[in-house]
Amino acid sequence: MYNPAGAGSADAFADLVNLLKFFPEYLKNLTMTTVTIELADQVFTAMRYDPEQLAREMRLTAAAIWYEQGKISQEMAAMLAGLNRTDFLLALARMGKDSFQVDFADLDRELARG
Repeated sequence: MYNPAGAGSADAFADLVNLLKFFPEYLKNLTMTTVTIELADQVFTAMRYDPEQLAREMRLTAAAIWYEQGKISQEMAAMLAGLNRTDFLLALARMGKDSFQVDFADLDRELARG
């Protein structure tokens, strides 16, 4: 298991490596659903995207908007966009969106607690 006190140790690194070995298996076990939508051919012309490019762009845009609205977590948004979290954060930056969502009411309550 991960031990914060020994985070720099060889044992902690070995534990992390062992955990990462199981990640591809976890991804294989995820259930996926296909969503089909109909779009006019003019959409592809206007956007200058082929169907695959438009699908990727729609996934990223939906992920960014839902993340911004607080409907999904950063991890779920990255998964929806088909990206790892680092690439999702970089995509948000390219889109001019905030990478981290802050609920100012929650922040005020935390600050008031001291």
